[in-house]
Formats: sequence, structure tokens, C-alpha cells
Amino acid sequence: MARAFGALRTQSGSSVTALVGPWGSGKTSLIQLAIRECDAEHVEPSWTFVHFNPWLYQDLTSLQIAFLGALQGAVGRGRRGRKIRTAVGELGKRMAPLGSVGSLFGYDFAKPLAAISDLIAGQENPSRDQRELERLLREAKKPVMMVLDDLDRLAPDELLLVFKLVRLVGRLPHVHYLLAYDEKSLLDALSRTGLIGTDDPRRATDYLEKMIQLRLDVPPLRSQQVSSLLNAELDSMSRSLALEMDALGRARFAEAFGDHLLRRLDTPRAIYRYIRQVEAMYWGLHGEVDVADFLVLSWLRTAEPLLYSRIASEKVDLTGAADLMSALRDGSQAPAARTAAWKEIFTASQVAPQHREGVARVVGSLFPRFKSIWNAADKYDGGEESRGRVAHRHYFDRFFAFDVPRDDFSDRTIAEAVESVAVGRENKSVEALIALFRTQPELAITKVASFARDRRDTQGLHLLILWLARQYGRVPDDHSLFSTRDQVEDLCVWLLLRLSPSVTELEPLFSEISELPSGLPLLTRLVGGTKNPPPDLRIEEPTLSDLARDARSLYLRIVAGAFEQARQASVFDTPPDVWSLLRPWLALSADDARNWVASQVARERWSRWDVAARLATSQASVGVDSPVWRLSGLDLKTVDRLVGLDQLVEEIGRERIMSTVPTSVKGATPTAATRRELVVQTLRSHLNTGSL
Repeated sequence: MARAFGALRTQSGSSVTALVGPWGSGKTSLIQLAIRECDAEHVEPSWTFVHFNPWLYQDLTSLQIAFLGALQGAVGRGRRGRKIRTAVGELGKRMAPLGSVGSLFGYDFAKPLAAISDLIAGQENPSRDQRELERLLREAKKPVMMVLDDLDRLAPDELLLVFKLVRLVGRLPHVHYLLAYDEKSLLDALSRTGLIGTDDPRRATDYLEKMIQLRLDVPPLRSQQVSSLLNAELDSMSRSLALEMDALGRARFAEAFGDHLLRRLDTPRAIYRYIRQVEAMYWGLHGEVDVADFLVLSWLRTAEPLLYSRIASEKVDLTGAADLMSALRDGSQAPAARTAAWKEIFTASQVAPQHREGVARVVGSLFPRFKSIWNAADKYDGGEESRGRVAHRHYFDRFFAFDVPRDDFSDRTIAEAVESVAVGRENKSVEALIALFRTQPELAITKVASFARDRRDTQGLHLLILWLARQYGRVPDDHSLFSTRDQVEDLCVWLLLRLSPSVTELEPLFSEISELPSGLPLLTRLVGGTKNPPPDLRIEEPTLSDLARDARSLYLRIVAGAFEQARQASVFDTPPDVWSLLRPWLALSADDARNWVASQVARERWSRWDVAARLATSQASVGVDSPVWRLSGLDLKTVDRLVGLDQLVEEIGRERIMSTVPTSVKGATPTAATRRELVVQTLRSHLNTGSL
């Protein structure tokens, strides 16, 4: 560009050069570089560069006056400057609207009305004024370059006026023009003027060709240039924001970038705008979200803002159903219908057809569930996303709030609390986590599980198990399909298996847990977990067998001790946590369980009838507040193993059993009386059919 300017510098005529490139391609930056290059050459006659941005003016009058004013300032320099400025001023007076003449060209409206009439009458011929101006400029031999940027932003009538001014007024000796614009936008604006019209699309192109003597095209960035520029900006941003991405995160971002972002981040402006968006919005999320997801979502917010806004309102669809009813509702919708719904969302969000599949792949890289929906898969087989990712239901809102919401909990606080618990230290982060267990137990256990499972060191795992056991007793049982208590149990099992303690380490751990509220049911779950380790843990034999054996032995000792402490209580007064151990005891050591129950019956503290009655099961609706419990049935096989059916029938009396009015109590509220009645009714059915 600077070389082209050098060739124009010695020409006595006027010229119009076009710098053509799409929005954001760097036209303004290239102009600035070319001007600096020309200034550095120190060649006479040197250029005078004057910038004129027609987009800054609100109406046609202001635009016309400003153009003439810029022209006056550009050519009115040097030793002949005063004469040239006067000549331009005289020309401007005769061209500009009367109401604007005075302020810009020095006309005093305090003059008598006759003087104004003389001006209107035009005592001087405008052509003569222009010839005089041309003579002065030709003698001055001072090259001037007027730079007109952002032409593609003008309204059609404004654009046409600028072109008329350049073509008819501004073509003066040694005065050159550089017009910078996006060709597609400019042609569109020209076609909407009365001069060009829309009948023949070629007319706008022909009009430009008559205007422009030299065309300079901004070369498109090559893929390697885009990658280099973006990498340089990302590196600089990563240092300033202290961004950290693991290998998987870098791979995910690289895949999204190569698959679609590279095609859209095709101009310097697009790249810089994208980077500035990330820099401006990441501060509140440092260490709280997945960096790769934030980078990709930031691009989506910048390039496809309408789709981004819609995604923010589709949390359930993109992260998984929030509750059982949502899951049932979504599962009933046909895959094709869900795909069609999302395609309508893309259309409503004005995603260009040529970009639709690429944008869908980008969204799919963020939300695996969306990828399944877009491809019309029958179901989504993936599990919950890892910590920090936008597709995780506990992190989704952070990405759109650009901070940790008030009803959320900082990952940094969770991480500090987990490490503090593992070393036996109490601090504010631990106190905050305990409070979270009371108010949002599901969120608390999900967060703790994520950080606890990521710990590489097994030191302190027994302290984590004990701490979780204390919280377990404080967590209400919400009676859902997979309750918060279930999650605490699963995490404790995982930590125990990861720890794989020896019997000398296991004994004090089990002993402490057994003394805690709800500790006995948790021990039952821990012992059961040693038989079926989760698939993400690989424990070699004989370690697993030894752990299962030691856990079983210690557990049976604790169970026997718990029942011994409750020996004086009746069946229905036996604490629920103790009674819950009876079935596991029967499963692990049937003889010991039967003998202990038999001793209670022999001492007439318990009756077989009451034992069977309390073994009756009950059920309640899942996922509702304050569920109502109803009797559901009685397993006679368990009753038979524990107290013997023949002995039970003998105790109650066959005649009494068979003479009872056959009114079902299934579905009744569980009480001692209804439970006993259920036993009688179940036995009558057994005696009549002979089956268990």
C-alpha cells in the first residue's frame, strides 16, 4: 500500500484508491501502517494525510459541510495555505446550505440582508472558484491523501452524497482519496439508492468501477495465520488470567477450534473481539469452571448471541432432567421431535444455514446430551459430566452468571474444606461445608464426592469417612430413587475400598461409626460394598477378600453388641437403627440371628408374632414431600428363617388365623395392630394355598 501511495505522490491529477476487505479484516490497521511507512520515508514532496469519517455525522447537511471543511483543512497548508483555504471557503459558500455557511466558512450573518442576497445571487461563478482553486493547488504541488473509512456503515443517501462529493467536487490537483469499505455491504447500500436501484445488481459494481482507479484488496488470513494470531493472543491472555487447562481440556478446545471456530475467527477484529470477551468475563470464574468450555462458550456468545441466550434457558434439556417427573416427560418425547425442536431454535436464533452443522458440532462438544438429541439418538447413554463443565447441572449457571451464584458453593472453598478434613483441621471452609450439608445436602455431597475422588493421596481417607458419617446422620432421607443418603453411602464405600485398611485400622473406624447417629445403617452399607466394588476402582486380590472378611467379622460383632444393648426393649420399642440390622445379620450369620431371637422369645421379652409383624414392609411415593407410608407386604421366607412358620402358627393359633374376617390391611398405615393383622392374613393365605 505504501508503494502504491509512492507512485501516486508525483501525479498532478486526482485519484481514488479503494481498500477493500470484510469487516474486521484490519483495513484501519493497514492504513495506519501504510501512513507510518510513508512518513518514515522522508521523501519530498511528502504526503499530507487527513482522516475523514463520514459515519460520524447525523445528517446530509452536516456531512456535506464536514467534507468541505476537511478538504479545506487538508489542502490549506504550506506557504500558499491562506489563499487555498480562502478559495475552498468561497467554493464551499456556494455549495453549502445557507444555514451552515457562516460557522464553517467564516460568513457573518450580522451583515446586512443585501450582502446575503448577493451571496445567494452568486456574484461569482462556482466554476471560476474551482478553477482558481485548481490553479493554486497545481502550483503548490503538495500531495494530499484524504482517508475515508467506514463507508460501508453509511445509509444509502449518505453514501451517494459522499461519492458525489469525491467525484464532482473533490477531484482537485494533487488531492487523492483512499476509500476503505466492505464490498458486499457497500454494494448493498448502493443498490438501495435511487441512482442505482435494484433492477440490475451489476449497476452498483459498474458505478464503483467508474469511481475507483486503484483497487487494493486485503488478503484473507490463511489458516496458519489465524492459528498463530489466536495462539499468541491466547498465550498472552492465559498468562494474564492464570488460565490452566489439562491435556483433555486442551484437546477439546483444539477439536472445537479446528472443526468450526477457525472458519469463523477469520479476521483480526473477530479474534481480538473474542479474546477481549474472554478477558472481560472470566475474572469471577477463576478456578470455578472448566476453562476449555468457557473459551468455546465465549466464542458462541460472541458469534451467535441469539443462540447463546436460548441455550441459557435450556438447562434441563442440555444437562439432564432436574427431577423424576422431568425425566419421565423428556423420555416420552420422540427423538425426531426433539431434534426438530432444536433445529427450530437454530432457525429462530438466526444461525446461518451454511454454519448450522458446524455450530451444532460446537454445541455438541459442550453438551453431549445435545449431540445425542441433534443426531436423533433413541437415548443418551452418557453419565453426568465431570466437575466444572458447562454440561454439569451444578456448574451450568456459573457460565451464564459469570460468577458463582448465591445458591451455589465455591469449588475453592470445597477443595480447601476436603483437604482440611483429611488432615483433621477445623476452619471456616469446613464450617461452611457443614452448613451446606444442612441446607443443600445434595449439592454438598456431589461437590465433596468430586474432590474426594480426585485426591491422589490415601492419607486422611479414614478421617474423610468419619466426617461423612457424621454428616450422614444429619442428612434427611428424601425417599427418592437415589437419595442424598445413598450418595453419602456410595462415597463412603468408595473411600473405604480406596483406603483398603488392615483389620487393626478398620476396627477403630467401624467402632467410631457405630457410635454415631445413623452409624449402624451406614456400616451395613459399607460391609455390603466390600463385596461389590464399583467399576471405577480396581482392587487386587487378596486385598479385597481380606477387607470383606475383616469388615464382615467386625460388623457382626457390632451387630450382636447393638442387639445386646437393646435386649430389654420390646420388639416395637427396639430402635429403628438397631432393628434395621436384623435382616443383614440373618443374611451374614443366620444361626446367630435365629439363636438371639429365640433367646428373646424364650425369656418372653419378644413374641414371634411381633417379630413377624415388624418384619412387614411398607412403602411410600417416591420424590414427594412428607410421604405417607403404607403397609405393602410380608416375606414369609424371611419369617420362616428367623422364627419358623410352624412355631408362629402355633403361637397365634390356627383356629384364630382361619377364623379372622378376610379384610386386607395392605395399604393401611403401619401400626403394631395393622402389622399383626397383616401377619394373620398372610398366614391364612399360606395355609389355604400351601405356598410361601
